[in-house]
Amino acid sequence: MASLHDVDELLGEIAGRPSVFNHNLRLAASEFSGYELVNEVSLAGSNGSTEHVYLYAQRKAATETLLRVSVSEHPDARHALLALIESLDNSMNPEVARAGGKLAKLADIGFVRAGEGDGKGLGVALLSVGNAAVSVRSAGKAPADVTAAAERVGKLLGTPPDKSTQRAGRASALPPPAARMSAGEVLTLIEKLPEGGPAADRIQVIAPRGELRRDGDALVYVAVDDGSPQIAGYTHPQGQTAPP
Repeated sequence: MASLHDVDELLGEIAGRPSVFNHNLRLAASEFSGYELVNEVSLAGSNGSTEHVYLYAQRKAATETLLRVSVSEHPDARHALLALIESLDNSMNPEVARAGGKLAKLADIGFVRAGEGDGKGLGVALLSVGNAAVSVRSAGKAPADVTAAAERVGKLLGTPPDKSTQRAGRASALPPPAARMSAGEVLTLIEKLPEGGPAADRIQVIAPRGELRRDGDALVYVAVDDGSPQIAGYTHPQGQTAPP
């Protein structure tokens, strides 16, 4: 079956958005208000991708209410969008709507489906933010509104830490690169990305223009125009995310 969505068209839509790259994002046990982590699985995928799947249960719920959250990291935004498209094409109900409101602003590309039951809230949210593809689904016997959880993950991936977060030691800024580049030139930002894992820091890099991508073990930036790139990088101590 042909895909309902074209990766080049989606890439064209996000051409004006900042380029984002995340390495080793791990969600905390109490990441989502009112929920607690009950299971976590990490899977290695193709093209150097890594998927982390989390299952959260709502505290003190009369009926089992679960969130299934998947975050897969890919070499670049193209591969993340390909993963998003594959998830859409494999869905039992591929006719999902494009995300709107706050979620649309946080994600590069987002698709959503309304929840079951009274129809309030979202039952499924699929989004890409830079090199990450995200899936948040209601997975229990009782329907869960996944809106807040999807917005939380989108904010973690695409929003830089504020000054108070940095002053509290929950994030540290990396030295910005000092380089003047020509369009198409490639700059190595990190020669060897560190091994991921529960004890490792998360690395987050954001550039207003250009492309961020993993090339082997390195993180590189590709300029789209002449000038000095305004690239911001941060390290986030594992498990020390900003409050929702």
